[in-house]
Amino acid sequence: MWRKGIILLKTCIHLTHSIIFAYILNLTLLKNTTHHIIYLFAVCILSFLLPFYRIAVVIAIGLIAVNWLLQGDFRYKYNCFIQHKYLWLLCFFYLAYLIGLSWSNNLDYGVFDITVKLALIIFPLIIGTSEKFSGAELRKIFFSFLGGNILAIIICLSLAFWHYQQSGFVSQQYFFYTGFSYFIHPSYFAMYCCLSLAICFWLLFSRTIPKQTSSKIIISVLIVFFICAIILLSSKAGIITMMLCIALFLAYIIFIRRKYLAGIVVVICFFLSIFLVIRNVSQLSERVKWMYNALTEKNIDYSSGESSEVRLLIWKTSCRIIAEHPLGVGTGDVKDVLIEQYHKAKMSGAEAKRLNAHNQFLQTGIALGFPGLLILLALFAIPAYQCLRQKNFLYLMFLIICGINFLVESMLETQTGVVFFAFFNTLLFVDLFSEITKNKSVLQ
Repeated sequence: MWRKGIILLKTCIHLTHSIIFAYILNLTLLKNTTHHIIYLFAVCILSFLLPFYRIAVVIAIGLIAVNWLLQGDFRYKYNCFIQHKYLWLLCFFYLAYLIGLSWSNNLDYGVFDITVKLALIIFPLIIGTSEKFSGAELRKIFFSFLGGNILAIIICLSLAFWHYQQSGFVSQQYFFYTGFSYFIHPSYFAMYCCLSLAICFWLLFSRTIPKQTSSKIIISVLIVFFICAIILLSSKAGIITMMLCIALFLAYIIFIRRKYLAGIVVVICFFLSIFLVIRNVSQLSERVKWMYNALTEKNIDYSSGESSEVRLLIWKTSCRIIAEHPLGVGTGDVKDVLIEQYHKAKMSGAEAKRLNAHNQFLQTGIALGFPGLLILLALFAIPAYQCLRQKNFLYLMFLIICGINFLVESMLETQTGVVFFAFFNTLLFVDLFSEITKNKSVLQ
């Protein structure tokens, strides 16, 4: 009898242990699920707020960071980070700027610069070490980004019409460039709209998206909507990027889908429309003229503060600085050295406006020399190569969009550009890494 009692007691003890273990496991899973929901919500909020005021973006990033810290499980996070070797490069790019403070004289500007660039290390650490988003979750993030851009464009259009009415239906300046872009600089807003355009193209042809006629119509309307917004923003880099994005889309229709007639008709209609718009809208034609003069060095006014006119001169000045300082002038001294060179070259307008290099590759080269420039080039070359191998259209378009804008603007000198690049670059790379290791991408 006592043996049966001992067996029963052991059975009860094992059962109790199992119940306690299951309870603890359930709490852990519930905790992780809750944190993942908060994480997804915060990322969607961040995506939505990107086209708006910077303080809102900072608050969203803060929510993501706090949730990541409260979740704990840093051993798992460490193992995830070890796997994503490309993210090491992104973090090392930020650390290079941090190291660049050691040979800088202007520490105030240097500290400000590394503060602006904090997103370069925050997003690889958080997104790269968190649970990977599913396909449905990534689509929610992209839809949030589209929604934010759509709302921002509608608000800008509403304000433009209101100002137009207030001026007695005379002034059209509120419909173009800085007059139209109410929240952020038009170059950055145009870059956001170009990515939105690429997302719409991806949605139109992605295997994971339902192909109902109503969905195709909505996406097609959004494509036209973003094209019109980019034209109104009048950013030269934005228009060039848009045309390249559309050209790649048309190449896909003609050569992959083999719809030759439809592709040729769309090509003719699109480029004819662009020509007529530029020819008949004075604001756009004037900006195209500035760009032509800058590239051909015709009628360049050295005293001009308009970046389009003196941009080629700025690039030449930047190249001379890099040649003289192959290891860079330091993170904090970039602006001071450029101003000094502007003064020597009698570029009074650029000196007065304290213009940066207007090319992120040159800007990085001035600060960190050839080592920093090579790191930045690797940040584009490595994922671009993998995108071509894996046929990842969306990530490749993102790299092209950023690459073109980096060629004509110092995009990583402002929070607007840094957050955009670091956030989407990390998000898309994590999916690409999954595609490489498991041959299963949610973005194909």
